[in-house]
Amino acid sequence: MIAARFTRISILAIAFVAMAALVLGRLVYLQIIQHDYFSVLAAQTHSRKFEIEPQRGQIYIHDRGELVPIAMNRNLNLLYADTRYIYDTEAAVDGLKQVLGEDYSDKLATADGYVVLEDEIDYNTAQEILSLEVSGIGLSDQYRRVYPEGSLAAQVLGFVNHDGQGQYGIEGEFDELLKGSPGMYDIETDANGVPIATSDNIQLEPTHGDDIVLTIDRNIQAKVESVLESSVDDMDARSGHAVIMDPNSGRILAMANYPTYDPNNYTEVDDYHRFINVTSSDLFEPGSGFKVFTMAAGLEAGVVDKDETFDDSSGLVRVADAVIRNVGIPHSSSRSMTDIITNSVNTGAVYVLEKFGGGEINVEARRGLYNYFANRFRLTEATGIEQPAEPNMSMVDPDSVGPVNYANIAFGQGIATTMVRMVASMAGIINGGDIYKPYLVDYRLGNNGEVAATEPEMMAENIVSQETSETIKEMMATVVTDGGGYTINWALPNHTVAGKTGTAEIPSADGGYLSGQYIGSFIGFAPVEEPKYLMMVRVDDPRTPGYAGSAAAAPIFAEIMEWLVRYGGVERDR
Repeated sequence: MIAARFTRISILAIAFVAMAALVLGRLVYLQIIQHDYFSVLAAQTHSRKFEIEPQRGQIYIHDRGELVPIAMNRNLNLLYADTRYIYDTEAAVDGLKQVLGEDYSDKLATADGYVVLEDEIDYNTAQEILSLEVSGIGLSDQYRRVYPEGSLAAQVLGFVNHDGQGQYGIEGEFDELLKGSPGMYDIETDANGVPIATSDNIQLEPTHGDDIVLTIDRNIQAKVESVLESSVDDMDARSGHAVIMDPNSGRILAMANYPTYDPNNYTEVDDYHRFINVTSSDLFEPGSGFKVFTMAAGLEAGVVDKDETFDDSSGLVRVADAVIRNVGIPHSSSRSMTDIITNSVNTGAVYVLEKFGGGEINVEARRGLYNYFANRFRLTEATGIEQPAEPNMSMVDPDSVGPVNYANIAFGQGIATTMVRMVASMAGIINGGDIYKPYLVDYRLGNNGEVAATEPEMMAENIVSQETSETIKEMMATVVTDGGGYTINWALPNHTVAGKTGTAEIPSADGGYLSGQYIGSFIGFAPVEEPKYLMMVRVDDPRTPGYAGSAAAAPIFAEIMEWLVRYGGVERDR
């Protein structure tokens, strides 16, 4: 009897010891072995992390010594709910309906935790929502990109899409710099998710994006866009484009395209080509504007002299199996070098090319022109302007083609370029020999107050001598006084102006040219002696009588330049 009782007590004792050992082992496992895991779990249960959105940098342009925002942020609020912390759903629904007039009961009923209710709540409405003091309903800062100048310089700027990503233009090119990086707010909460006032709350401030100040002059840009719009519409043209640059620094003062769009309403655009800055990204055959570069090459190489003449009695020249003719000008037995520019003489451009080869378009002639176009004048090299999708140009290998290709190139066909490339290279011809990189960003303002200014950058120097530069300017001045740009002469009675017309056929997809469709261009500058403004105008497929360069592009150039020299306070020089 006693032995049986002792056995039962022993069994119970052993059982208690085993149970105690199990509990102790579990405690050791939980408190020691699993300590890190449960520490993290507790921290996650009693803390919440919030991302703090940075402000995107603003973009400014110049207006008579003042900075004007052209891309800025509108401070809105994002309304959200976290259903885990809504203790009275009916009160939350009624309160929000009272303020916003919307019934969010379905959204709250189907949400599993966090849900966005509205992404654009203005300040006053946000204050009304906060006054409701409904648990589980919150607001966070939300910035929307707005463009207060509407369509002004739209293709230069680009836009920010609904995902906050910069697209096209400056917004796309400098997206990372403009958008900054987010901060973080890590707060302690109680079991119900309510924040606890504690010194352990951690806040990592966001790094706001840099502001960018462009070189664009607001008034010049507006004038150019206004003239382009009215002129393109009057001519029933497909499109019009213009760029204005300081030839002595590369500073871009205006860069415009029409038709355009409003970046505030970019989703309404059906033709995505409207987003593209044609002046910097679209390749085209420039036509006779290239005769200036051919003449500059010939003069600089010493293969022709400015006082030289040649026999152009037939008005045509045979090159291999092709015949190249002049268009719209009388024949002459004594054609001067200046006349080649004044009256846009195709045979004259071929004559200059032939002189590189001792009188024929041999490989030496082709190599000579290639060297000046590609290596000296940089006509096949992207400028590096701060715009996306700027293409590199190309020029056929002089050793792999025959004379016809280079005869066409000499007067601007069979070679493609961009407007900004042509303007940059032309600047080097007329300023005494230095090519500057075109630039749109004047300076950047860091969120720490640091200023990063853009200094003029020389891409090439001494591409022509001062003598050649002066001769070319004199030749181009005759285009305005006596040639295809004569309309400009009477438009600017007090200022000397020089330039060159260009009319080129539009290539078709099958390798030929579109019948009856042309690109008209005019590239010119003022004043002639010391150029301050260099401008190129391009009109695509104008429906006006006459040659597209002189009849469509030149009048637009004249109207803008006449206003520009007055706006810029350029002293009269005639």
